[in-house]
Amino acid sequence: MSSWSIRNRLFLVIAGMALLASVSIGAAYLATESERVAVRGDASNVAGLYDLTVGLSNAVRDQEAAVDDYLLSGNSAADIRYGKALENELTLAEQVRLQALAYPGVETALATVTQAAAAWRTSFAQPAITAVQRGSAADIARIAATSATDQQSTLTGVADLIAQIGVAQASVAARDEAVSQTRAAAGVLGILLMLVAAAASLVLARRWVTRPLGRLLMTAKEVETGANVAFRTDRHDEIGGLGDALERMRSALQQDVDRSSILNRFTEVTTFAPDDAAVAAASLEAFSLLVQPDAAVTHVLNRSKDRAIPEATIGSPNAQVLPLNALSSCPGIVRGTIYVTPDAAELLSVHCSVYPVDHGTLACVPLAHGETVGAVHLYWEQPDSFGLELRSTVARVAEHAALAIANRRLLAALQGMASTDARTGLANTRAFDQLLEEALAGRREDETVAVLMLDLDHFKDFNDRYGHPSGDEALRTFADILRSCLRDGDIAARYGGEEFAVALIGIDQGMATTVAERIRSRTESTLISLAPGITDRISVSIGIASAPDQAHDRITLLRLADEALYRAKQAGRNRVESAGSEPDETSAA
Repeated sequence: MSSWSIRNRLFLVIAGMALLASVSIGAAYLATESERVAVRGDASNVAGLYDLTVGLSNAVRDQEAAVDDYLLSGNSAADIRYGKALENELTLAEQVRLQALAYPGVETALATVTQAAAAWRTSFAQPAITAVQRGSAADIARIAATSATDQQSTLTGVADLIAQIGVAQASVAARDEAVSQTRAAAGVLGILLMLVAAAASLVLARRWVTRPLGRLLMTAKEVETGANVAFRTDRHDEIGGLGDALERMRSALQQDVDRSSILNRFTEVTTFAPDDAAVAAASLEAFSLLVQPDAAVTHVLNRSKDRAIPEATIGSPNAQVLPLNALSSCPGIVRGTIYVTPDAAELLSVHCSVYPVDHGTLACVPLAHGETVGAVHLYWEQPDSFGLELRSTVARVAEHAALAIANRRLLAALQGMASTDARTGLANTRAFDQLLEEALAGRREDETVAVLMLDLDHFKDFNDRYGHPSGDEALRTFADILRSCLRDGDIAARYGGEEFAVALIGIDQGMATTVAERIRSRTESTLISLAPGITDRISVSIGIASAPDQAHDRITLLRLADEALYRAKQAGRNRVESAGSEPDETSAA
């Protein structure tokens, strides 16, 4: 019993000395905290002053360089640079002045710099600019002769300003050193008190506390360095309980780190995935690392949503192309969340028609983020193989995979809408201009590019006669005619209203004329069905220009083709005209 009393008294002494040490250290830190905060603020302020002063010095030098350049070249750009540098100097000087209120030496040095800079502008910069503007060669030569030393007083003032900032920095550093010394002294005193307490309890604490805690500490350091070690203890008391708790914590944290690493890598992979199949494959790789299924398959709905394609598999799964609405019968899709059949062999177990099994564990994971894009089926041969603790992680992987697929499809749809004319399905003006620019920029020196500008004749009368729905049908019919007359690499676009444009890559003007005549002839001979028993025809006028014969750039090429189109319309319409040629009677319809 007496031993317990002695031990308790020893621990009371240790606790008292530790408390005294803590109080001394805490008091010192509290007493110096406000000074430490002030020192840090002053240090930041002085550092800011130094940066501003460097900028001020650069602005002064930029003014000098700009004025010297203006004297030598008379280039107006140098005068503009001078103005900008002057504006920068004034702004920086004001900022330095505002921050230097607590430093009289810095404020005085700044005033000297400001006065010297103003004097330099009055005595050198303004006369130099005036001399250049008047074109006075004598004044320019006289002023240029003094350009080597004109800024000496200003730069000397800047150097003095920097020196004053250095003085301020030294003062702040001295205050910071004093605070550090005070705190260090308090720390040393606390350490001495703790050493005395430790010496008093060394023998008793070594056996009961130090050794087991040392082992725990060593294990903690190894865990911190990334070593795969576990907390172990041979005691059955509070320290042993602490070791067990640390081990459980380490194990849980390691699992979280591993899962987070898998999720991060999966997210990175899906960012660069080229298609839905790559996203599906990456998701199964993530699931394989997380839950180790014996077999798995990822079905992804195609864009028309009439089939579900098995884009990726693991092991030997049931992987078939699913017809319309077959995927909607999956329990995971029905529930809108993960559905797990723990043991398919048990009575009253829910079975999935998409992935039918008669034993083992099956997890139906929907790929959905706002809308369903597919589903993942994970299968284990053994029952109860998918624990609750992993379901949220699996759900996050599935949600991200669904989001990646949906975003890719949305981006493709938006790109198509942004570059396609809604009525005809042809490229729109912006897309055509961009493609034509790329074709002209990438063509070989001997390669030709022909441009056709096409306009439907009397299309307004056609609309007035039959109505705008019939006019839209005529536009769609003409777009089909263009497609039938062009090659795969050619570009056709609705350029606005009833006007169209075509780019023929690698075709000279003669061949382009042949293609244009084919389009004109086919247009003229095509019957357009407007209503039951009602048909009509349209005709088209075409202008041609080619690169490099008539032009090399897109704007000129389109203008020349448009001028040729205008001549075709002036000559009676339903005809083809080329840039640089007079109207040809043989090309009339």
